Amino acid sequence: MRILRESSVFLICLLAVPGLLTAQQWSNERSYAIAITHDTLLLDTLSILPKTFRLHLLPDSAEVDTSAYTLDWSGSRLIWLQKPEADSALVSYRVMGWNFSRTYFSKP
Repeated sequence: MRILRESSVFLICLLAVPGLLTAQQWSNERSYAIAITHDTLLLDTLSILPKTFRLHLLPDSAEVDTSAYTLDWSGSRLIWLQKPEADSALVSYRVMGWNFSRTYFSKP
């Protein structure tokens, strides 16, 4: 009986550990603050889903008009057309599982 109990505890611990040790991001949603320092900012290494992009100035959280910037969604670049007075902004968006601006090769 004791061996069965010990092996059950060991099995439960063995199954729980991989879930605790994962370092992967399971969500495709991104949200973080950026410093507005340059005209062009690289936001991510994956392509952005175009309709999911939101940009708010900090600290007042006012949404930035789309005429003030352009978004290169395939290369994940934010390009300012009219740089705002604020020094930081909050961006939120979702990404695709690949980068459309990168060239992929395959062996023949």
